[in-house]
Amino acid sequence: MGSISTENGPKLVEFNVVSVYGREAIGGYLLRFSVNYSVTCSDKFTGQFQNSLLLVHFGPKKLFLGVAAPEQDKIFRPTSFPESQGLLYETLISTAAFEEVERLRAGSDFSFAMSMRGQVVDSNGNVYPASTELTYHVTQSEWARVMKGANYRGSILFVYPMDIEASEQLRAAQDAVARAQELLYWGNYDDVVANCRKALDVVTPEPGSRAGLLRKAVDDHKAMPKNDRFFVAVEGVSKFTHLAHHLDSEGEYVAYSRAEALFVLGATVAALSAYSAWLSAKARSKAGAETPDASELGRAEDQAGQSHGRGVEP
Repeated sequence: MGSISTENGPKLVEFNVVSVYGREAIGGYLLRFSVNYSVTCSDKFTGQFQNSLLLVHFGPKKLFLGVAAPEQDKIFRPTSFPESQGLLYETLISTAAFEEVERLRAGSDFSFAMSMRGQVVDSNGNVYPASTELTYHVTQSEWARVMKGANYRGSILFVYPMDIEASEQLRAAQDAVARAQELLYWGNYDDVVANCRKALDVVTPEPGSRAGLLRKAVDDHKAMPKNDRFFVAVEGVSKFTHLAHHLDSEGEYVAYSRAEALFVLGATVAALSAYSAWLSAKARSKAGAETPDASELGRAEDQAGQSHGRGVEP
């Protein structure tokens, strides 16, 4: 909480930041700070505080983030009756700045350091600058709500062909991706990777065929058709995720960064999209008695891209 006073006179108004919200905007994101204010009750003093702006800084190093303007002009002046209300201050944050906040907070709580600045007009009509310092602590859960409200990073499309019925395994993979998306908002990057690993386990051409494909990739990779290469690539991503469940060769715990979690999540969604398209092509060709060949995986992806899907927000 902070207050604004005249140079040698009484206090005019007190400010307190109570919450922060996010909204989507063109070219970035809108941060909206809800500020409660309480004006001094006095029928003798005629000064006022005007032209207020909120300078916003992030984290312990107080890195400048933006200038928030009030949603409507407000002159704070003492009245003969108590006045305590709220006012929204809004600032546009670029996509790059929002991403840097995510990188620096590293999945943890953080604080905004803010400076409320404006002009004081005293009872003699003198005008001079005035300011007060404010701090607002943001928890992981509140910041997750801010990112959702801002539609941070939009959506990755999980294409699901309409001509196949989801198996129990595929539905489980979809659920695992949805959990990974939620955990990304919370900054739990290791758990994002762990859930993606569960989802990737269903992406296989036939039960028990992974070992054979990996041997083929080593012994005769030049002769591998495209669909076999696809499954080997997915296996490579899956192996990258194993340290989310196991210690490394030195017996040490390995943490995943935000960038690595985003890589795994994006690759997982893309793999499931292509795999569901492959299953669709396989089902259509069942009457012809052959599994889709290398070219059919690509054709299935093109067809799936034109079909309905569902968005998964990372």
